[in-house]
Amino acid sequence: MLNTRQVDVLERLLRSAEHTEYADTVDHASRTIHAESDWQHTSTTYALSFVTALLDHSLDGDIFESVVLGFLAVIGVDRKNVTFYEAVAYTSKLSGFIKIS
Repeated sequence: MLNTRQVDVLERLLRSAEHTEYADTVDHASRTIHAESDWQHTSTTYALSFVTALLDHSLDGDIFESVVLGFLAVIGVDRKNVTFYEAVAYTSKLSGFIKIS
């Protein structure tokens, strides 16, 4: 379950994405390119804010409703062998997640 801050940042990200999609349909030569660049920067900023907000939450209540823990569990699944990755193989995935955050 997302907390209030996470929902707020996600809504901003989605509004920014909708705005960017609209900008793609409008063609005003160089003015559109500049405006698109601004929207892309804003979308990237909101995406990073959302990831940060996901990481910055307490694990009160049912831990199985945590978006972050759910994601970490999913990337730990070895579909080929129908099991979880060994800790040694999972370390690089966890490290990548931490690096992004």
